[in-house]
Amino acid sequence: MTRIKIMIITVLLVLLTVTGCSDVKNEKEEQLDNGAQEAANIVLEALKDYETKENYEAIIIYVKENPDIVKGDISIEKIHQNAIHEYRKSVLTKANDYAQSGDLEQVINYINSCLKLLESDVELTIELSLYEQEYRMAVMEEAEKIYSIEGYDAAVKVIDHALTLLKEDELLLEKKEEYKVKAPVALTTLKSFSNDFGGKRRRGVSITDKLGNAYMNCIEYLGGSDMNWGESLNTYQKRDIYVISGEYSSFKAILFVPEDRNDYFEHDLTDSEKKNGSYTFRIFGDDVLLYQSPMMFSKQYPVEIAVDITGVEQLSFSWATVNDVDDSIGVANAYLYK
Repeated sequence: MTRIKIMIITVLLVLLTVTGCSDVKNEKEEQLDNGAQEAANIVLEALKDYETKENYEAIIIYVKENPDIVKGDISIEKIHQNAIHEYRKSVLTKANDYAQSGDLEQVINYINSCLKLLESDVELTIELSLYEQEYRMAVMEEAEKIYSIEGYDAAVKVIDHALTLLKEDELLLEKKEEYKVKAPVALTTLKSFSNDFGGKRRRGVSITDKLGNAYMNCIEYLGGSDMNWGESLNTYQKRDIYVISGEYSSFKAILFVPEDRNDYFEHDLTDSEKKNGSYTFRIFGDDVLLYQSPMMFSKQYPVEIAVDITGVEQLSFSWATVNDVDDSIGVANAYLYK
């Protein structure tokens, strides 16, 4: 392109040096016209050379940057239109190759970059819209699949990543709002009705377990006050109570032994105390036992809890040791899911 411009400038400078008086004005104009035609011929030959080499992008760029030089020249315009056609065809072919490999993000980025050269090209714009629609549907399917396996946070990350490519996409933003409604609710953010819970309880505390794992925003229960339940587990009375009004489908948490717990009293349990469920953590839904942990002695590894609470109006928790022993239990990552 630099060679073309140098030749054109040289021709024009020669024309500007032509002098004469008013009676040779027509001759000068004719010389200028001839010079302009010569410059157009130089451009035409150069563009033909690009066309022979199938460098269609170079043709489009040159015409875009020098509209006045090529304006009105039928031969140049013909080469220009053919270059647009061939360039568009190559873009669609390459985009299809990317799509066949499953990389729709690369397809969309590639077509967008090409549209900077072919601004407002109808065919490319339509094709881009179709690929965006396909990508959007794939993202939504992936988010839903991940939500069912990994939960809210993972699904939102999938949507957020897609929004970096499809900025302000209304359907993706609506889907994100749907997941926000499904966002898990931390148990520590709900009001607790614990007037009948005889043991001590701390909420929103940071605790380290016996293995050195650190947990934040935990609930810690101290036992020792709940040994007067009847023979039936359902009469296990003193509980930490939450009214959830049937709004959630599952409860998940990690149950663990805090690092400062000693095992002094654990060795003295009678068979009766073990049978009655000492050192166990229990979850009730509307007075029905939904979960009972293994005996959480000091050497017990953390236990993952997952309980179906569909339709439960009142969710409650109990922890019991023996007599007045204040051995504690920790509940971490306690969330309610819709």
